[in-house]
Amino acid sequence: MASAELQGKYQKLAQEYSKLRAQNQVLKKGVVDEQASSAVLKVCRGNLA
Repeated sequence: MASAELQGKYQKLAQEYSKLRAQNQVLKKGVVDEQASSAVLKVCRGNLA
């Protein structure tokens, strides 16, 4: 493989990795938000019982 071809593949891989890391951060925040929401609902449900 030519050096330019490898460099292009590396750049594409680096961009994909960066995109996936950004998506992962969004998903992590979503999970944390849902866990907090679930905890609040459990507390509210416990207070009603």
